[in-house]
Amino acid sequence: MERATASDVPWGLGGAQPGAPGSADWLMGRWRLRRVIHDRRLARTGRVDGALTVSPCLTEAGRLVVDEAGEMQLGGATYSVSRRSLWTPEGDGAIALTFEDGRPFHTIRPRAGFAVARHECAADLYEVVYRFGQGRWSSLWTVSGAAKNYTMASVMTRS
Repeated sequence: MERATASDVPWGLGGAQPGAPGSADWLMGRWRLRRVIHDRRLARTGRVDGALTVSPCLTEAGRLVVDEAGEMQLGGATYSVSRRSLWTPEGDGAIALTFEDGRPFHTIRPRAGFAVARHECAADLYEVVYRFGQGRWSSLWTVSGAAKNYTMASVMTRS
């Protein structure tokens, strides 16, 4: 099987120009991941240090695979954490994010270096702001509802 490259993904991810923050070619590669989670319901803070890798999907042209892996420190314990999401450019400049199994998560429309989205899951609401800048990008989640009440701030810097 051939290995996919950045040229296999449309450059216009979210309508960004090639090489611009938020474009597919700019996102491609390995990023250092730092995350802080403030759980207001349980009154505790967790931290994740790890890596995030963005690569072309080998089975679906135009789709990006975003893999995260790291260690979370929470409540005096350390846990290995990982997750995968799929980012698919859509014709209107939007990017559809799905879980690894293909279930919809949310859609973003990056403009001027940032994007916002929301995801409703049972009785909980997830709201996010993404920011894309020179050599780094971030997401700030606010999660509220019957079962959850936390913020999660992630910063990715080029490795």
